[in-house]
Amino acid sequence: MTAVVVLWVAAMAIGWSVDAQPAAPHTDSLTGVAGEATVLPCGGDPLRADPAAVTWHRRPKGGSTVPAVGAGFQLRGDGSLWLARLEPDHEGRFTCTDATTDRLIAVYDLKVRKPSVIRIESNAESGPLSEGDTFRLTCRVLTDSASHAATMLVWRDDTLVAPDDPRVTLRTQRTRNVWQLSIANVTRADAGSYICRAKTYFDRAEASAQLMVAPRVAADCTSSSAELRWSADAPSPGGFIVRMTVGGAVADEALVPADMRSVDVSDLEPGSQVRFEVKPAEEGAVEGTASCFVPPETAEAPPENDT
Repeated sequence: MTAVVVLWVAAMAIGWSVDAQPAAPHTDSLTGVAGEATVLPCGGDPLRADPAAVTWHRRPKGGSTVPAVGAGFQLRGDGSLWLARLEPDHEGRFTCTDATTDRLIAVYDLKVRKPSVIRIESNAESGPLSEGDTFRLTCRVLTDSASHAATMLVWRDDTLVAPDDPRVTLRTQRTRNVWQLSIANVTRADAGSYICRAKTYFDRAEASAQLMVAPRVAADCTSSSAELRWSADAPSPGGFIVRMTVGGAVADEALVPADMRSVDVSDLEPGSQVRFEVKPAEEGAVEGTASCFVPPETAEAPPENDT
């Protein structure tokens, strides 16, 4: 050992050059998501390489080594390789070498996984729910590996759904990446876009479902000699569809303004039994029904004699 040190010192003293051993190549294993971009630095340090001094090659799984050039590949100014959009056939080994000496600088084993997808289902897909119904929403995160656990948050428009609301129930099956939301006794204020936002170790995903809530109307009516009066327990900005049925036949049907609460029945036969239906002019609204009796005409008293 002493002889080696002395020889090295002597060599330095007379001007001999002693080449350092080349550095071991930088190696790494990376996972990317299909459809997204990624960057592979040459040697792990983006400032270490000159684009004119390095070359990139790739060896797809089960394939042979080819230059990493062409559409989708770009050698950047710092010598790194830019992959604009990862594809499944990009999976494999990427190498960066010194263009002059062929020295291996960096080795990357790249895995490309499928992006996460959220499958969303709700009982409001077929149309509006009525006030008082229960809204049910199921969000399932699909990944290319059951081991890729996800976290999930459910939003209504820009507001996080609060699980402390007594009407709200949120159940989680983490082993299956499933979240189930239910909201009891929905009102018009619950309507909106419900968004499931999930995050895995590798990526993010979101999906949305629309909830529309139509009013449930209760109708009652009182009658006078000339009109039917009715009331509804929910507003309907688009007005109400009013239908009168007498003896099983529709006597009249009309769209009336939202502030209207009576209809003329002077043309109906006195003593008629009228079925009265009122429905908000909105898709999916639940109508209210009531029955009224048109009073019979009052007989006029005979005139008094002046005898």
